[in-house]
Amino acid sequence: MHKTWVVLLLLVAATAIRVVGLDQLPPGLWSDEANHGLEVKAIKEGGPRPVFFPGNCGQEPIYKYLVLLATAVRGTGAATLRLPSAVSGSLLVLLTWCWVRRIRGREEAGWAMLLVAFGVWHLHFSRIAFRANLGPTAGLAALLLTDSYVRHPRPWRGVLAGLSAALLWYTYPAFRLFPLLPAVWLAMHWTGHDRIRRWAAPVAAFAVGLVPLMWAWAHMPELITARSSMASLWSETPDPVAGFFRNLVLHAGMFTVAGDRNPRHNLSGEPLLDALTGFFFVIGLGVALARRDRSDRLLLVWLVVQLMPGVLSVERQAPHGLRTLGVLPVPYLLAASGLMYVRQAIGSRWAPALSLAVALAIPSINLARYFVVWPASLDHLDQAEEALFGFHRPEDAVGRWIAGSPPGREIYLSPQLYLHWTTAYMAGGAPYRLTSDDINPDPGAVIVLQLHRRNAWWMRDDFRKNFFRVWTETGRVSAGEIWRAVAWAYPQCPCMTALSDSLLLERLSRRFVLREIAPLEGVSRFEVAAARPGGDAEAWAPDSWRRLPPGCLTVTVDSLPQGVGTVMLAARDEESNRVWTLERHAVTPGEGVILHGCFLFPSCARIETGNGDALTGGTWRYAGPADTEPYLRRTPWGAARRMYARLRLRMGT
Repeated sequence: MHKTWVVLLLLVAATAIRVVGLDQLPPGLWSDEANHGLEVKAIKEGGPRPVFFPGNCGQEPIYKYLVLLATAVRGTGAATLRLPSAVSGSLLVLLTWCWVRRIRGREEAGWAMLLVAFGVWHLHFSRIAFRANLGPTAGLAALLLTDSYVRHPRPWRGVLAGLSAALLWYTYPAFRLFPLLPAVWLAMHWTGHDRIRRWAAPVAAFAVGLVPLMWAWAHMPELITARSSMASLWSETPDPVAGFFRNLVLHAGMFTVAGDRNPRHNLSGEPLLDALTGFFFVIGLGVALARRDRSDRLLLVWLVVQLMPGVLSVERQAPHGLRTLGVLPVPYLLAASGLMYVRQAIGSRWAPALSLAVALAIPSINLARYFVVWPASLDHLDQAEEALFGFHRPEDAVGRWIAGSPPGREIYLSPQLYLHWTTAYMAGGAPYRLTSDDINPDPGAVIVLQLHRRNAWWMRDDFRKNFFRVWTETGRVSAGEIWRAVAWAYPQCPCMTALSDSLLLERLSRRFVLREIAPLEGVSRFEVAAARPGGDAEAWAPDSWRRLPPGCLTVTVDSLPQGVGTVMLAARDEESNRVWTLERHAVTPGEGVILHGCFLFPSCARIETGNGDALTGGTWRYAGPADTEPYLRRTPWGAARRMYARLRLRMGT
């Protein structure tokens, strides 16, 4: 495994399996991936070029600027967004060979290169546009530059080592601990009287490299720990100490026992290493603990330090394969050491046969798991799991269809599709509109609805930035409470559910003749054939609670019976059965009144008289949810905070 042609072959193979078919596998486009494309689109349209992006709870810049470069070279698309990750993954394979060759020799370096090239954990994330994928490559590059400085202590080499360590802070929050590892490597080699002088260059360069980031954070300090505090262990666990040890056990076992359960990150629950690599990893870990030379001690410290971002995150997501990516390529390096130990133990007679078996089995097992077994497992996700753990295939399909639609076609999307990052990016700038019950489409227009329950978290950034603002302005309270506060301030945006789309279709069907056409990946499409005259009003039977989706509604009472001086729009929460008043009006008998109300969650509503009895007379019309656009155009932060206080009062918290 130490021949030059073998190294080149492995590098070509590693690159090929990372770049081929990037627009098809993973299937669809996850919202965080699409967010990179939308940020780049804003930059290309003349927007700012920040050092730290404030959207999506704050994001480091390097991946986005690499996407900007890739977009300039090959245009937009899912493959463009994922290309920097694939290239970074291929570079890690090469850097692994360079590192192990320095500390263990060419033969072990070749085996380590094979394991990293085909290891399913690394391959999996190399094909997704996550900014964390840059961290392992940048981290190993920093260690190589640090080792170069150790071997040849020239000041300029120290400067490069320090700058490369600082670069890690521009990749992903989990890699803010990684610069400890180059520092440990320096400390292992330099303990003499001149160590302070030798440390000066890398430390000064590291500090200088962080200046732009510190400057950006000084202007928005709430972003420094925004994401980490939302996902931290103590944000949800009542007993953080016990939670820490539970997470530690889970993350220690993720390599060989049970891995990440998120189908987007892994074949759900399967170990991150295949059985053969896991076997050699355990042996290599024992060898490192027994041998404990400098490189072994570094690997052990590396393993502990970079497992911490996962161990210190929320228990319900443990073990987490993405937040622990900084551990790469340590498990594969230890597995290579274990393989070398086994080869020596069995002797020269059986070593060639073992080498051949491993060289054939490792690629076969891992490629089959990623390209065959894992995609098939995604097809078994239900609608809720697809929304939480899939790749937003419905939104991706709708966006691609919009981009390929004939010019001039009217397209109306339900709120979830309309606000989704994936739809916005894949549509490529093609126009589409928001569906509401008061639209007036021309015949031939297409209305696209999601008639199944979907998670409504992944919104376009204009809403998410507002969400983050409310989160920071209302103090450090739980995410659930803040989500309700924002839902109250923006009642139409976050709470659209399957029920709302079903009601929307019901109301539109009374106004228009709709012809269903072929669905797209679980999303229903309806072509407008003609308008139905006089079909835009919905009767609401008196003396009844009507179940309504989250959102805003308008009820018009055209005439009131005698003796009624006050009317109220009352709501009843289905879970707690608590009743409260949304709006109250003093009225004159015989006249009409318009009542408005907003719901955070699916609720029941009815019209009542002033004493709380159901209104049993009069003529009512239900106008349905208001248009979403006004809520996106306004930023009523004061109103949001007042509504948040009212919400907590009503909920008894």
